[in-house]
This record gives sequence, structure tokens and C-alpha cells, in this order.
Amino acid sequence: MWSEHCSYKSSKRWLKTLPTEAPWVICGPGENAGIVDIGDGQAVIFENSDKLAESERFPGNGHMILADVDLERLRQDRARLTSFNDAVADHRERLAQFRRVPFRVDPPVTQIPLKRAVDRFPYVPADVATLDEHCYEAYNIQVHGLRKRLEATGIESVVIGVSGGLDSTHALIVAAKTFDRLGLPRENIRGYSLPGFATSEHTRDNAWKLMRALGVTAEEIDIRPSARQMLEDLGHPYAEGEPVYDVTFENVQAGARTSHLFRLANCHGGLVVGTGDLSELALGWTTYGVGDQMSHYNVNTSVPKTLIQHLIRWVIKSGQFDPETDDYELLRTVVMVLRTAAKAASSRTGATQTATAEEKIREELASGALKKLSLRRGGNELLAEMYLVHADGECATARGAAAAGMLYAVSDFIERMDGEEPFTEWVRYRTVGDMSCTGAVRSRSAA
Repeated sequence: MWSEHCSYKSSKRWLKTLPTEAPWVICGPGENAGIVDIGDGQAVIFENSDKLAESERFPGNGHMILADVDLERLRQDRARLTSFNDAVADHRERLAQFRRVPFRVDPPVTQIPLKRAVDRFPYVPADVATLDEHCYEAYNIQVHGLRKRLEATGIESVVIGVSGGLDSTHALIVAAKTFDRLGLPRENIRGYSLPGFATSEHTRDNAWKLMRALGVTAEEIDIRPSARQMLEDLGHPYAEGEPVYDVTFENVQAGARTSHLFRLANCHGGLVVGTGDLSELALGWTTYGVGDQMSHYNVNTSVPKTLIQHLIRWVIKSGQFDPETDDYELLRTVVMVLRTAAKAASSRTGATQTATAEEKIREELASGALKKLSLRRGGNELLAEMYLVHADGECATARGAAAAGMLYAVSDFIERMDGEEPFTEWVRYRTVGDMSCTGAVRSRSAA
């Protein structure tokens, strides 16, 4: 396709008017094109108006550019946007006149690395101004959505579980701003710390500091007695004192928290505000049913985990709360502690573990303590490698006694930034950090 003045730069003006949901290749005529205007010979490849590759202008000789076009993305966009199919129907006769040139492309038998850049954090723009704009929009959508729900229902109270983590912190911040805009007292926000068997004093202390900083009604209910009673009713080994921390053990606690929150909402005539983020919901890292998957209204349901901490940082930086009425410095301190804790948790597989991880894996593969599994998808593309512990006794990789059937996930194909180590972490049930989530399930299978 030739641009108006044989230059991509002049084509920017009309490029915005081109239909999206399609790849576009713009080729400017060269010096030997035989036209009146002088061509610069530039070539550019676009995908949905996003520039993937471009050549230099006035190259002086023949040249070629290559780019990876995400056809799956385009196909999904076309299926989601009804206007595309409407346009196809409106221009069916014109489309039938196009000449089709068939050709055969044999897919390569080996892996070919991508030429296109893939953002490490696709939902977090690198440009500060763009990030601020996204945070402004996302935050106000969250506040406006919760406000509309409360106005529509006529309810003037909410209940929220505050764990001391980033997700519940941001959900509580959104609730506080919503009540400010509604002109309702923040005392109508009932925040609950619900410590369980593995709750640390550090996270519990963070939860209490945050609730005090925002001036909400803060209370605490220890869920361990009710969770222990259910484990006894189920005949679970943990109730007998055995150190069995399986999926039932975890889900009993998640269910107890959710059950308490819903009954508290009944008692106080409020809504349960959910805190789970988009990454957890999309990937299934939730307790389904009576668990953290359930709420009356979830303010974080469309926010990816990578954006949560930036939203909290933006709330403080942009002055969304009044320093005269809020304990602003305490709020800032709590958020900084939470961010530091989240960063530490995501990098817990530091040099002390990764230094000998590969050596241990090789030794245990040779001894039969580990069995190597490969996770692949259509086209035989390798996604990840996992190691299933199926030997009895101790396993060095697990740092002590390892229960049979635990998964050890290793991912070394994700591009790393300077100073980062490969991800080699023993996971019991799940680890969720940024957008790279790795889950491990408990299995008694030896295969």
C-alpha cells in the first residue's frame, strides 16, 4: 500500500482512519518507481495500528522487514467487536471482487524466537504519564462502580475482609473514597481481620494499621476455632495433630472467612466487598464456591495484579485523601511496607536457593526422586517443565521432608531483567506474583 506522499511519516495522518482488527503493510515507492514525487522507499508493518517494524527512509537499495503478527489477538478482537462483522456484511459484494492469491507456508519444525517486543508487564505502561492516566481511569471506575451499586440497592454499609495484603488494601481504599463521595461516614465500612492458622503478626498488624489510618470500623474474628471444628467434622488428619496441609486444609479456612463475612453483612445490613484481582480470577487461583471467589460486589475484578500496587501508589501520590482528616503518613507507611513485602515474596527464590537448584534437580532426577514432566500445548510448544516428587522419604530440593506427589515448578524461559534470578521455587499450593503465576497441586500419584 502506498501512502499519500510516499512516506510513512505523512501517512500517520490517515493511518488513524484505517480499520483496526487487521495487520497493515505500508510500502513507500523507491527511487526507481517512475513517479513524479520522490519516494523514500520506507516500509512499515502495523497490527491494530500498533507499529511492529519499520525500515529506514531512502535506503538506496532493496530491503526487507519482518514482524510477528498476533493472529490470535486479531481473531479474538474480531469476535468480540460486533462492528467488524457488521462491516463484513455491508461490504460483502466488494470483498468478493478482491483477488485471492493462495500460497503455502510450511511451519518450521524448530522453535523460532519472537521478533516482536513483549511487554513484561502488559497492563503497566512504561511511560509515567500514561500509567498515571490508566491509574486515574481504573481507580475512578472502581469507585464509581461501587457507588452505583450502593445507590441502586439503597445499602449504606459494607463489610470487607482485610488481610494486610495489597488486594484488600486497595479494595479498602476504594471503599473509603466511595463513602466520601456518597457523603456517608467511614464508620459504615466494617473491616475485619480474620486470622487463620498461618496468619503472621506482621500481616495482622498491617491490616489493623491500615484500618485505623482510614478511620473505618475495625474488628477481628479468629477463624481458627470454627475451622478446626470443621476439620474435626470432616475427620481431617490435621484435627488429630498431623501436619497435613492439603487443599482441604486451605479451603476450610478460605470458606470460614467468606462465611463469616456474609453473615456479618446480614447482621449489619451491608454488602460484602470482594478483594480478589483479575489475575487470580482469570487463572483460577481462588477458592470456588464459599471462598474468596464469592462476594456481593468485587471492586478489583477487572484490575490485574501487576497494576494493584501502582494504583495504591497513585492514590497517595495524587492526594486522593485529605492529610488533615486521614492519618496520611501512617497510610503511606503501611502501603510502603506492603509493597516491600510483596516484592520480597516475589523474589524469595534469591541467590541462596537458585545457586544449587539446578545441581539438586540433576541429582534427584538421576536418583529417581524426581520425575520430569513437560507442559506443552498445540504445535508441541514447550510452555514449562515441572518435576513431580514421587519418592518416599526426604527430598533435598524441598528443603527437608517432602510429601510424595508435590510439584516442583521450574521456569527459565521468561526473559529476565538485570539482577533477576531464574524462577526455581518449591510451591505447596500456589504462588501468585505479578502476572507470572505458578500453581502446584497435591497429588498421591507416583506417575
